[in-house]
Parts: sequence; C-alpha cells; structure tokens
Amino acid sequence: MKKIAEIQNTGLVLFVDETRKGGTTSGTREDCLQYAYTHNDGDCYAFMLSNDRPVHNSSVGNVQSSHNFISGIRNTNNGGGFNIINGSNNLTSRRAGHSIVNGRNAYSENYGENVYSPQVEANRSRHITLGYSGKTTDDSKTILYIGNNRSSQFHVNSDYATAYFIEWQAVGLNASSGEMWSATGYYAFRNIGELVSVGNPKPMLFRDSNLDYDFDISEVTISDGDNFLAVAVTGETNHEVYWNATLEITEIRTPEIASANTIANSNFLGTPNWSKINQDSNNIITIPNDATLGGAKMVGNGARNLAIRYNNTWGTAKWKITFDLDEVTGQNLVVQVRVNNQNSQVFNRVGTHTYYVDTIGGSNFIQFMVNSTTGAGACIINNVKCQTITY
Repeated sequence: MKKIAEIQNTGLVLFVDETRKGGTTSGTREDCLQYAYTHNDGDCYAFMLSNDRPVHNSSVGNVQSSHNFISGIRNTNNGGGFNIINGSNNLTSRRAGHSIVNGRNAYSENYGENVYSPQVEANRSRHITLGYSGKTTDDSKTILYIGNNRSSQFHVNSDYATAYFIEWQAVGLNASSGEMWSATGYYAFRNIGELVSVGNPKPMLFRDSNLDYDFDISEVTISDGDNFLAVAVTGETNHEVYWNATLEITEIRTPEIASANTIANSNFLGTPNWSKINQDSNNIITIPNDATLGGAKMVGNGARNLAIRYNNTWGTAKWKITFDLDEVTGQNLVVQVRVNNQNSQVFNRVGTHTYYVDTIGGSNFIQFMVNSTTGAGACIINNVKCQTITY
C-alpha cells in the first residue's frame, strides 16, 4: 500500500513518490481504492466538496503570475499576460497571451488562442479557435494577424511531429460599396521535420456577385525552424475592405520530443549540433571557456563547467538524466550535478549514472560542476541524455 504524503483541504490525496526524495505523486487508481477513497479524473480524493465533482480552490497547485486568471488544479502559466486558464494540468507557454485554455492537459503556445482539450495525456492534442482581422486597400495579397495584433501568427512547435486540420470562415465588408464577400473551406497541414500543406478543396462562396476577393492559408518557413501559418486575403483596388476570419484547428502531435533530446559528445565541442538538442529555437546549449576541446573535459575546480539549458513547455515534469563519467583524475575530484541551482548530487565513480529530478515549466538549467580539494584534475563526461518520463 502506497504511503500518503498529504491530504489537502480540497480532499486531494498526494502519495509519497518513492523514486525521488521528498516527491509526491497522484498515485494510481489502485493506490486510491486501497484506502477506499474516490478516484476521479486521474486524481484521488479522501472526501468530496460537492455531490458529484471535486471543487478546488483556485490556487491549489497552480503556478500563477500577475495579470492572469487561473482556476482549477496544477495549471501553469509560462506565457505572457492576460491568460485565462481553467481546469487541470493546463499550460500556457512560448507566445501565449490573451489566450483562453480550458479542460485537461490543454496547452496554448500562441497569442489569442482559445483552446480546449479533454485529454488524459499531456502534449497530445487540442482544439483551437483563432480570430484574424485586418484591412485591405488594393488587390494584392495582404496578411491578416490574430486579433489584428501585428506579428501575431500561428507558429508551429517544430519539436513535435504534428498534424493540423483547419476549418475556416472569412468575411470581408466593403463599406463604401455596401457589399460583402464571405467563404468557408478547409486546409490540412503536417509538420514533421518541415511544415507542408497536404491539401485544400475549393471553398464555398457567399458573396455579392461583382466581388472577386480571395482567402489563403500558406506555410511560411523560417531559417531557425520557427515556422508559421500565414493567413492572407485579397481585396479590391481603391477600396477599403475590412476583414474578419476564424480558424478552427484540430491538432494532434507526439506527446514527447522524438528521441528524447539526446546530447552526444560532439555537441560539447567546437560547433554544437543545434537542431534537436533543445526544445525550441530560443534555447541554447552553452559551452563555457574552461570546457576544453578534444573531449567533453572539465578541468579544475569551479562551478558551472558545463551548462545545458532546456525550455520545458509541458509544465512541471520529471526528468531522467543519464550520463557517462568516463574519466576522473585528481585527488578528491567529484562531479556535482545541479538542476535549477538546487537538487545537487555528487558523483565520483567512473561509469554510467542516472539522476531523477523534478523540473519546472520554462527554462531549466542542468549544471555539471567539477569540485576538488586540490583544484587540480579533470573529468570527462559523455553521452548526456535528458528524457521526460511519466510520474
């Protein structure tokens, strides 16, 4: 029978996680039922605050920041401001701002997203509503923006293999002529290594007969991998046409990064392979001055000889860090592994080592440090792998 770590004032039961010191877990259905408690939506409750559903204080387990409204349990805001998050295990990150996130394991990564998900798995799928608007003054193709907020587009997360099915509706109003143009249709895209259009059938039009406007969604590829979908319209020369468009996006993607972010020896030396060692293009692996070339060798005594930064967009997670300590020379020389300036652990034997640690949403730093009483000696670290695992 799994030991209980805490029963919160909402009735939520947290069990002792025996894989990490001081850690807690929601446990399994079997763990919950052994105490004759109620198992509901993946959580265990010692008592219920309503007749049929658990009621949670809006601050229970949520990671909040200013100018955001968060209600439910274990929700995290790592995005911008003015987001509304409701439910459990939901997340905002990257460019999310003025977004609405509802349900379970829903995630918002862009400005102005209205997101819903009932998923039991994190980072798996979501349903998104986006509103675009703008104005045309001629018959050239003109980009619309989410909420007419300049530069706000639907950026794809290139660290996941993703498929998108899009239903769109668009309406253009020519106020001077008193006419309107509207249409509805479909697009499909996939993002598996690159963003590619799979197809779009001919749209259905509803318009005043003499208006020959157009609507288009296309993929835009950026050199750093930060690709996005461009929504564009075509109006009429010497006429102001005001536009509003809605995209309903059904998204499915891999639940975790493929191959689990492996950092090989070569990434420590010379020019790293930037492509897949971080979760998105905004993150880096830093090579300090005292990491000598010719091997992932850390020489002497000092902090942060090797620092790796990951951006974790799925919120609080558990990481399994493995690495090979291939060489230790020098008296009393040890390697100290520290994550986010805490949870340090010391290793001083050659071999493969495994380290379990909790991480937060947003930037996380893994630091490998050499420490010795003499200040001399060196360590060689190879084959570092950081992998997200399930509680």
